[in-house]
Amino acid sequence: MEIASMLPNIGNEEIHLRQATRQDCQMVWEWANDPAIRQSSFSSEPIPWETHQAWFDSMLTDSNCLFLIIIENGQPVGQVRFKIKDLQAIISVSLDQAKRGMGLGSKVIGMASRYLVQSNHSGVVHAYIKPENLASVRSFIKAGFVFFQETEINDHLALDYVFTLEQA
Repeated sequence: MEIASMLPNIGNEEIHLRQATRQDCQMVWEWANDPAIRQSSFSSEPIPWETHQAWFDSMLTDSNCLFLIIIENGQPVGQVRFKIKDLQAIISVSLDQAKRGMGLGSKVIGMASRYLVQSNHSGVVHAYIKPENLASVRSFIKAGFVFFQETEINDHLALDYVFTLEQA
């Protein structure tokens, strides 16, 4: 079952999530190449436009990817994406620089993760976070994620926080 075809209206008038479209490609690329986002990523090199375009198109057509744009008061302010395999999902989130540190991240993380597990698309959502990224750790904890284990991603230590139906 394709995940995007099941997407209801997630959120409210002030903050909601919509399916990403091809028109979002450049905006998502700009967010992804923000220096703070690159520093928090497990792959910190800037992303070339051509590489991003190919990746973006593949995410839009991947039936195991739920790719959402965060809308606040009618304006796009970030993205949240889930890669799903065997009822396990990995979440990725980024916010526009002007929207960080205001509690929006934890709201969106919780909203999207609750939708995913309550709709039976995933039994558990994993968030892999660099240990020094304390702002993300706080956001995921506030959204209901709990520490599961340490692991390694791209030769970097990662903290694996999880969200399950019990947390929803």
